Amino acid sequence: MSRTSVTSAFTALAVVLAMNAAQAQQPQQQPPRQTQPRPTEQPPVQPPGSPTSHPQGAPAHKGMPSDAAAFVNQMTIANLAEVELGKMASERASNADVKAFGQMMVKDHSQANQDLAQVAAQLKVKPTTAIDQKHKDLAARLSKLQGAEVTMVEALPQPLARVLGEEMGAVCGELHRDHGVDVRTGVGVDGFEGDQRVERVRLSDGTTVDADVVVVGIGVVPNTEWLEGSGVRLDNGVVCDDTTLVAPGVVAAGDVARWPNLAFDEMMRVEHWENALEMGAHAARRLLAGDDAARIEVYRPIPWFWSDQYDRKIQMCGWPRGTDDVHVVAGSVEERRFTALYGRGGRVTAAFGMNMPARIVRYRFAIADGLDWADALAAG
Repeated sequence: MSRTSVTSAFTALAVVLAMNAAQAQQPQQQPPRQTQPRPTEQPPVQPPGSPTSHPQGAPAHKGMPSDAAAFVNQMTIANLAEVELGKMASERASNADVKAFGQMMVKDHSQANQDLAQVAAQLKVKPTTAIDQKHKDLAARLSKLQGAEVTMVEALPQPLARVLGEEMGAVCGELHRDHGVDVRTGVGVDGFEGDQRVERVRLSDGTTVDADVVVVGIGVVPNTEWLEGSGVRLDNGVVCDDTTLVAPGVVAAGDVARWPNLAFDEMMRVEHWENALEMGAHAARRLLAGDDAARIEVYRPIPWFWSDQYDRKIQMCGWPRGTDDVHVVAGSVEERRFTALYGRGGRVTAAFGMNMPARIVRYRFAIADGLDWADALAAG
């Protein structure tokens, strides 16, 4: 049996995949965790301060994409891609577990798009119903992946602890364990060993993990050296004002830009492609506005991300800290289907969920409107 290793330096993450090369033409998958059929998600009680309608899309909500239709379509297309992948797995795989997993993907992501359709109706926008060829090609390539044994090495006490805190980080760790992953926390990667090619990953506790291939994920550092001495303020990125302006006639956007987000009253730099798109469009409008105060707008988005892992859709919106209060307001952590809220200073700062997409979308709007922590917990 050959092994593939994915590791992370800088006290981050290491994953070791063991793949059965003898069955390269027959995709194998870890059997999905057995759960009871999930009931259709019911729309949550609208949190106080949450909108009930959004005439002309999202502009009525501070911090939301200027084009609500584009926002809904991004999520819809992602789900359509997963449905396409699920269909391929259920139709082409010879392994019964892979077929069952594919059928589950089709069901879950179809339901997610039904939930999004409800949100789209509330926003008065029309979601897309088509998936483009690049997503079909991606699904086709992914359908050829084999099942793998995985060892995840995390130097922190729990995976994603810096972002989610230890409580929700532990839930993510257990999700991987549910699917046969060997999750090792509190241990880092010291180096790699092998003759001509990597053969082992050496861990900080003195143990080693056999590996064929190592993929290192170490995060990013803003590439601002070329701006040193230019007069542009540099501090963990290019520093902008709250409108993305760096200097007269100069703006910055994307992963390299750091600005005061008034939605959270703190400086932030967001490493996500959607923020790069939204911030780029905002920066262009800021340049065109010039000195016309009536056209200058503050950039105050509510960051968010999603990740499809196994049969779970993981989503977060907001800007949490590891020290925030955390409260599960819907669903069950044990069933890996829930929504948790983060709060500090009397406000909801973030919402995190597994397989509850409609709630996360609604909370993103509510957080933009300054959702009160006590009111959110009372509403559930």
